[in-house]
Amino acid sequence: MAHASISRFGSYNDIRKLPTGSVSAGVDNCSFDDIIDANMSTSNNTISISELRQDATNLINLAVSQQNPLIVMQRSKPKVVVVDYQYFRALEEAIMDITDNQEAEKAKLEPTESFDKYFEKRFGGKTE
Repeated sequence: MAHASISRFGSYNDIRKLPTGSVSAGVDNCSFDDIIDANMSTSNNTISISELRQDATNLINLAVSQQNPLIVMQRSKPKVVVVDYQYFRALEEAIMDITDNQEAEKAKLEPTESFDKYFEKRFGGKTE
């Protein structure tokens, strides 16, 4: 029975420490793929699909207890990542924060008009 070698290249708790609604300046300039690729390239916690088939329960428990993703490889390429559910939810929230921040920055660059002009165009009358 093979066990993955789990190294601590960034624990689940690292992402949980980020305040809700905030994104660090360093992350703003990176794509999600860049972040994932950087973590995967430094990770020693990879297993083959065959190893996962043979010992799925123990390997999943190991990924959760060690609080590190477990990367499942197929033909020497990453195929799937096994992570704790709470970590997955934190990643989803972080992605939404990054996306919201990027949209807000784009919106700042869009032309604006006063409420009175908008109201007049939209409803054909002046605000009182």
